[in-house]
Amino acid sequence: MRVEISLLFLISVCLLPPHQTRAESEIPHPGPRTAEEPAFLWKEGSEALDSKDYPTAIRDLKRLIARYPDDSRITDARLSLSQALIASQNDAEALETAKALILSKPGFAAINRARAYVAESHLHLKNFLESRTAATELLENSPTLKQKALSYSIRFQTYLEEKQYPEARAELDLLRDLMEKEPVDSYMRLLPEFKMSLTTRQCMVSHLLKDKVITEDEFLDYFSNKNNCFKTALPATHSVAGTPILREWCESFTFFNHELEKRRLDPFLKDKIGKDLKATLEFAKGIDPELVKCYVPYKTPKSKKRHRRRSHPPSH
Repeated sequence: MRVEISLLFLISVCLLPPHQTRAESEIPHPGPRTAEEPAFLWKEGSEALDSKDYPTAIRDLKRLIARYPDDSRITDARLSLSQALIASQNDAEALETAKALILSKPGFAAINRARAYVAESHLHLKNFLESRTAATELLENSPTLKQKALSYSIRFQTYLEEKQYPEARAELDLLRDLMEKEPVDSYMRLLPEFKMSLTTRQCMVSHLLKDKVITEDEFLDYFSNKNNCFKTALPATHSVAGTPILREWCESFTFFNHELEKRRLDPFLKDKIGKDLKATLEFAKGIDPELVKCYVPYKTPKSKKRHRRRSHPPSH
């Protein structure tokens, strides 16, 4: 009886349509489906990456890597997959892909490309120390011109985010010197934005005069110096229009103006400083009209009126 049931079961399974079998839907194909498939997946994945069709690139490259781990293009496929993952903001997966490649094939010819992806992924994930360490390792291993520029750029950004401004300026100077000798368009376009980012953030350092007794003349110097600092950042805006740094400048300048309005100063002195700040805003408007749109004028807080509680006769 048991034998008959087993035979019937086997016959029924064999007669099932292909889409109902688990092997087809859940278990990866162990080998080539056609001799041409690896080349097809590589071609389609590479072309999708070049055309910035990242979902297609990721899909095809992952299939190539999973199905044909011994293919001659496997290292390039894993590098291209890392690139596509970073471009599509899948930074955690890109980091693991690039790190795994470095560990599995130490010393391979294109290892610096993998190091660059590791540094870039860490930066996007805000792992600033790890990003800077990877960028430094890249610099120490005969990088190409673009890889060297990328390393300086990454180290600058990590120091900037950590508010280590002298170190950030040193990296920016290295990048600028490199671009003066061997210009690369993409990094040449970044230089003004980097310079403005650094200047704007430095302008905000120690912006509050907490528990410090100073004369009115010192107040004038303080606000004048801060205003000049913000004004210094502006000439670069023509090269960075439309980037987040413009809004950052505007928000910082707005905060600075509001700080002045909140302080109790001699009216004549406050008016003089206010006119200087207004002149900077007009200067900003001449460079990029969008800056004025994000500036928020100061509004004097409305005084809260105290209402007397009306007494009511005791209830009976």
